[in-house]
Amino acid sequence: MPFTPQIRFGALAPTLTALVEARQTRAALDVPPLVARWLVRVAEARGAHMSTRIEGNPMTEQQVREVFERPEHRVGRAEIENFNYRAAVRFAA
Repeated sequence: MPFTPQIRFGALAPTLTALVEARQTRAALDVPPLVARWLVRVAEARGAHMSTRIEGNPMTEQQVREVFERPEHRVGRAEIENFNYRAAVRFAA
């Protein structure tokens, strides 16, 4: 006896609706590349600041942003810690 699949497409309707809504939401959130790069830089600096601050790093979030904006020459221990945190996050991503 040959196999005849019994597919109920009605059961897929909620899933398809959710996928369409997710796609529309994603399209609404698309940002220009320049804004996306800025958001990444801000998120990296904020994440590094929050994580290293817990461990006692004295740098402010603004100082971390400034350090990340210039070439990567490491002066102090606090700067090294922030550069290393950013490198680890980039490696994990």
